[in-house]
Amino acid sequence: MCKKRIWIICWFGALLTLPTFSPMLLAEQIAGRADETRDFTFVNVTANRVSVQFDLPPRQRGILEVELYEISGRLLAKVTRLHSGRSFQVDLLAQIDPQELENYYLRYRLDEDRPFKQCSLLFAGEILQITVLGQRDFIAGTAPVIRVLVQDQTSQNPIRHAEVAAELIRLDKIISKFTAQTDRNGEAAVKLRMPEEPLENARLRIRVASKSTSETIEDSVCIHSVTKTLLTTDKPLYQPGQTIHIRTLSLSHPRMKPLTHEDVTFEVEDSKGNKVFKQRKKTDNFGISHADFALADELNQGDYRIRVFIAGAAREKTVAVERYVLPKFKINVETDRNFYQPGDTVRGEIQADYFFDKPVAQGKVEIRCSRFDVAYDEFQVIQGQTDENGHYRFEIQLPEHFTGQPQQAGKASANFAVKIVDTVNHAESITHNVAVTDSPIIIAAVPESAGLIPKLTNKIYLVTTYADGSPAPCRLTWINSPSQKSIIANTDQAGFGEITLVPQTDASITLSLIARDARGHTGRARVELNINSNMADESVMVRTDKSLYRLGDQVMISVFSTRKTGRVFVDLIKDRQTILTRTLELSDGKAWDTLSLDAASCGTVQVNAYLFGPDGTAAFDRRIIIVDPADDLNISITPDRQTYLPGSETQLSFNVTDKRGKGVAAALGVMVVDEALFALQQMQPGRQKLYFYLEKEITRPRHEIHGYSLDKDIWPLPKPPQAIDSRRDSAARVLLASAGQVNDYSLSIQTVRSDIDKKLAELQIKMNQLLMPKYLKIQNALGLYLRDPRTIMNRFQEGISLEHLIRARHLNLDDTQDLWGQKMKMIIKRPSLMRPVYGYAFSLGSAGIDGQWNTFDDVWIPDNSVLSGRMFPPPNMGGFGAAGMSGMGGMGMMGGMTRAAAGERRIIHGITPPIPAAVTEP
Repeated sequence: MCKKRIWIICWFGALLTLPTFSPMLLAEQIAGRADETRDFTFVNVTANRVSVQFDLPPRQRGILEVELYEISGRLLAKVTRLHSGRSFQVDLLAQIDPQELENYYLRYRLDEDRPFKQCSLLFAGEILQITVLGQRDFIAGTAPVIRVLVQDQTSQNPIRHAEVAAELIRLDKIISKFTAQTDRNGEAAVKLRMPEEPLENARLRIRVASKSTSETIEDSVCIHSVTKTLLTTDKPLYQPGQTIHIRTLSLSHPRMKPLTHEDVTFEVEDSKGNKVFKQRKKTDNFGISHADFALADELNQGDYRIRVFIAGAAREKTVAVERYVLPKFKINVETDRNFYQPGDTVRGEIQADYFFDKPVAQGKVEIRCSRFDVAYDEFQVIQGQTDENGHYRFEIQLPEHFTGQPQQAGKASANFAVKIVDTVNHAESITHNVAVTDSPIIIAAVPESAGLIPKLTNKIYLVTTYADGSPAPCRLTWINSPSQKSIIANTDQAGFGEITLVPQTDASITLSLIARDARGHTGRARVELNINSNMADESVMVRTDKSLYRLGDQVMISVFSTRKTGRVFVDLIKDRQTILTRTLELSDGKAWDTLSLDAASCGTVQVNAYLFGPDGTAAFDRRIIIVDPADDLNISITPDRQTYLPGSETQLSFNVTDKRGKGVAAALGVMVVDEALFALQQMQPGRQKLYFYLEKEITRPRHEIHGYSLDKDIWPLPKPPQAIDSRRDSAARVLLASAGQVNDYSLSIQTVRSDIDKKLAELQIKMNQLLMPKYLKIQNALGLYLRDPRTIMNRFQEGISLEHLIRARHLNLDDTQDLWGQKMKMIIKRPSLMRPVYGYAFSLGSAGIDGQWNTFDDVWIPDNSVLSGRMFPPPNMGGFGAAGMSGMGGMGMMGGMTRAAAGERRIIHGITPPIPAAVTEP
């Protein structure tokens, strides 16, 4: 009796039982800025009144003095009153121009024993700068997170307790809304619930209100449903007269809920493009639908396209329809190695067996050996016969020359076409290929980010594989490291290793690598690594402790930056929308956080980290992780007996349980397939989880990692309680690191009042003009000081300061204070005795109206003047230097011609103050 194995392939409801920088316009951040606490709120200003609301601590009594001044120092109005610590309004009556607030400032104190505070009317009120980061496309039925940052545009200080109200609107109807208050960082995470149905022409409106002002942002968004449909057939290959059994499984994203009672349309198109089948059905309670298409006995053979239309989306699959004869026996070819070098000897074995488990004895064997150049070139033919056990051994001498193929990483291949004819003249054939290469070891180097991140320690993942794709444990040498010394690294039994690199420039780096295994096989590679284009002047890097997680695990996030302190933002993005936000504080350029992975995180997740540089551009980095829902169902199949006669019936029992061993109601997809069909075309059952949870658009590698792929080496993950092994996680880490970039923030809005920069520039000009007389007086005093030969030793030992000019009686104290009663700063650039230039350049700075340095009203008259005086002459040179007569310097007379140093000019918000003439020695 002939025995035949029947393969029963089940797919079932493993997923069905789950519980129901585009550029930023940020203003420049000011380092070292004082943490200003406002005592008042700017309420209103008219042509004859300035109204200010004071909010004072309870039970704080005193005498309030408030004064309104012109910027030149002329008093316009003053109010003095007793207060008891409550909120109250003060009205200052004066004739002013409300359009020119930069011309006025407030001066106030809360009691007689307290110092006065000053503030320009331009900065008295909060000027909201609102940044909104998120996405424009949302998935129906979800609650994505939109990050809102609120700060004062002029001071760049976060605005705390601002009211944030978000609304989703369509046709003037509010569909959903959310309210929150900003925290101490001026942030609010808006979690707006999306409707269950798709919406077109929707608007997102976000209103932010602080104590003194408010602003509204509105933009268009789209709400759409996301359904994934898996289209399968019972076989990949059909004959005329057979029936194609078509099945679909449809789940809604991201909750993986079955799409129930939905209309489905099935279509089949033959190899000539003729539509030969169409049927409308509905999905059942498990989101499954099916249709059967009977092929005619006489038809157009070739590839048939099967299409399914559901929920506005289409899916397509191709099957082959052709006449075939199932093979009578199978042939298995094995060689002693999977790769060879030219000239090697290939030793192999052939085993031929009938599908009813009998060997093909005394079968005629023919092996035709060829190599590929521009076409296949046959170099040897071997003939023989199988023994009584269907076994045959062979040896093949490879030629000395092969042509490598670029698409195969430079490898060539030898092709062995094996044909066996049994004793009843039935022939079967199989082709076996082996890799042939001069370099048996292939090296890949992948940076942990999309590219190298400047001035941070980058991990470079190294992968060494043999030419056949199997892991190659190696000793790897980096021969051109920046230290000019060879760096040694070892790859483990899985072929993984790493080195570290700190790029100091924006130029790409080329690694020259040599690998050698324990048997003496070698490989060489030159790998060019580019700099990450997402970096601004400052860099940021994010790492996770692993790449593969399960539901309920914790992910440890580490962020590194060239910025030592400040805020760094971390977002989790899944299905192209933000699901979680965090803000971390950098300490010595490092920050950490731990997040728990819930059901909303299952699948492909991006971990983004970013910060904003001094010029307002964003530095950005990301990692991709995969979170397994760990909800696999277990299925067992029990036949009523192990052996059946042809034409007899069988009874199969199926039992589906969850991870706790409890029975689960599930939908089963059962395909009964003759094992002989696999000899014609392979099938890959059990890939449903990979299809539904892996976002291939995001995880698609930019570089080939020879021997590794996501769908082969990562999925399926081992079922709990088995741990995810380190080899699998290492493979995922390398493959996901090489994934391409996507636009993560399609919604990137910021409000910036463009008139503020203009007003600020006008304020700078006016303050420069007001300070110019003091600047010229100090310039003259400095010239007198330099002419005095008694100051030569002091200026080299102590330098020159405004105090020196006062002690020399060239200035008095009032000369060194600005118009607002604050001491000014003078910066001197001293000459060097080793240079033939003997000029002094100086800058004069004022903290501005508020009296606080490093704020927006600071003003500097740049170091564009050159001053000179008597100095000790350098060796071998006589006489005294003399500078020229202009701000650009002139000619000296010291036994020759010397050039005085030209002063540097500092640009303040695009405004360059007038250049006064230099003071020179007579």
